[in-house]
Amino acid sequence: MQESMPLSEYEKWVGRLYRTPLFHPSNPRNGQIRMKKLHGLLGSPMNDPDIAIMHIAGTNGKGSVGLKLATSFTALGFSNVGLYSSPHVSCFRERIQWTNGQLISEDEVAEGLATLFGLCQEHDIPATFFELVTLLAFRYFHQCHTTNASPPSSGKMKKTIIVLETGLGGRWDATNVIEAPMLAIITSIGLDHTNVLGTTKQQIALEKAGIMKPQSLVLVGYQVPHDTLRQYAKEHGIMHYHTTEEVLARDVSTTNGNSISNGQDSASKDAMDYNATNTRIVQAALLLLQQHSALDLPSDIPPELLQKAISVRPPCRFETVQNTQGHKTMVILDVAHNPPAMQALVYKLQTANPDKKIRVVLGVSKDKDWKGVLDALIPLTGAAAGPNNNDNDSAKSSLLTRVHLVQASHYKALPLVQLVQDIEDQAKREHTALDTGLLRYNLQDPTVKSGLLDAMKFAQRDELIVVCGSVFLMAEARRTLGIQEPCDSDYLMEILRSGGGASVFPGSLKHEGVIAFGNGERAPPR
Repeated sequence: MQESMPLSEYEKWVGRLYRTPLFHPSNPRNGQIRMKKLHGLLGSPMNDPDIAIMHIAGTNGKGSVGLKLATSFTALGFSNVGLYSSPHVSCFRERIQWTNGQLISEDEVAEGLATLFGLCQEHDIPATFFELVTLLAFRYFHQCHTTNASPPSSGKMKKTIIVLETGLGGRWDATNVIEAPMLAIITSIGLDHTNVLGTTKQQIALEKAGIMKPQSLVLVGYQVPHDTLRQYAKEHGIMHYHTTEEVLARDVSTTNGNSISNGQDSASKDAMDYNATNTRIVQAALLLLQQHSALDLPSDIPPELLQKAISVRPPCRFETVQNTQGHKTMVILDVAHNPPAMQALVYKLQTANPDKKIRVVLGVSKDKDWKGVLDALIPLTGAAAGPNNNDNDSAKSSLLTRVHLVQASHYKALPLVQLVQDIEDQAKREHTALDTGLLRYNLQDPTVKSGLLDAMKFAQRDELIVVCGSVFLMAEARRTLGIQEPCDSDYLMEILRSGGGASVFPGSLKHEGVIAFGNGERAPPR
């Protein structure tokens, strides 16, 4: 019998982290108390006056805005730029990056987690998964800052910039332990995580507004309740509240065309095009920092340099991959996982590929609005498809040829058998606009790999295959497509699949239960 390979220190510590509870069933204020205490024990690294923090919240767009912003700072000459984002796609280390997309190393993760778990044990602090990951990032960024500080004679910009993406909400998020971000950005507000943040856009906006600080510049993007946010700003002494369009309009009216926002046509203002709106948010952010901060951004930024920087996207944001099997159809990977994001994805598909047939591979998480996600596909449909669940595509006037339902290999994934049953139950209760005859699934093998291979098998030359519905689909989809990149080991992936034990602390720090792969979300009740 072949012996298994011994675990690396990285696997041991990340495995322990993955088994750390996601949520503590106490007052959310206690999370801030834990974070402040642990941050202080680390020496309060994010309160270093030589570190400028850009703090980003929002229902959708956080990851893209964060990456575009970090890439822009590097392009503008800053040699120390950190990026903290979540969730990861294939490898835990994606969450914590230094200049030019350098991932935190396995050794640095192991060393940092050993220190943090030691502090938690010594001081009896029951830190959650996301709190520990956030502190790991803070510790790593400050080490990079002190190690890579540029001497005064080097000519390099000395300021270290850290771009932080919130996990969930803002007010009680682990990242909100920082005292004075230079810039706070709220990208968008939509109905997501309603069991935690509130059931209206106004309630959700107030939670995300918690990252707005009196001494900070504040920039707000699109599809947000500005009246609610402006009132919050007024009540909390926030003097620098700006909307993206106001900043860009001022720039156009006061320059002769050689500006950060130059060259953007009216189509870019379409709020349904997420990449365009995210790009405009970053342009506005750079303008604000250029005009009102101590970063010393150059006054004359070459447009071609900036355009290259802000054109980047994180993985699986309308990412196109050439399928090399069968008819070599194009595959699009997109992490759209809630109704607003799915609506934007469908809009992008319609506008970018108006004549292409579309075959969707879809899986959802337990805590998401699966009906809203499916309903977002309705604009792609035309004539009704046949009633049988096979691949005799009869919806000739529909862009949508088939929806292959799958289940991610993750404890948060909604089981395919439950999703199919829920769809059938709803179809019996009320008329469903999306014809259930479009659905195709395999209950004996519900994996992403099986569904994607099935879609590639039946796809015609003129079809696009779109994988969407959850970030948890993406790692398996990328492996199936042969994408080579850093990824978690089978040992760590198995922990994510099994989910472990309880999702909350039962009151003892020594108990370790189900993990959090996501971005600080409350685990679904069991």
